[in-house]
Amino acid sequence: MTNNATSNLQHLGIRFGDNDFYYTFIGILNTLKNAVLKGHTAVPTNKKQLTTIINNMSVGHYLSHQNQFRHAGRFGDFNNHIEHLRSYLKIKPEQVFINEEVVDFLKKNDWDNGEFFYITHIRGSEPSIINSR
Repeated sequence: MTNNATSNLQHLGIRFGDNDFYYTFIGILNTLKNAVLKGHTAVPTNKKQLTTIINNMSVGHYLSHQNQFRHAGRFGDFNNHIEHLRSYLKIKPEQVFINEEVVDFLKKNDWDNGEFFYITHIRGSEPSIINSR
């Protein structure tokens, strides 16, 4: 069932200081894009709320999109592995860029070692671009 919610979210960026997590964060951006396009929910433009959503999705997306359980043994038991991931992948609101902040960041930074993950044109006539810089 769709509640026909709308979102003012057009562009979304996440700056994470480790470019090894491309598939994790691109997966998160795709999930949020689908939420906006399918209208199941209105994705917030409040950075604290977005940070909460992203942080709660990070471990699951790491496991499903990136390394699954390849490194689980390094941290003892599985619960230690999950807690390590939860801590390591945690972002802060200042690492989230919305709408024109994404456009401005991309104009000012032509290279960021793959640590800025972004999606543009979530809604609209132009095709979405999901990438890192």
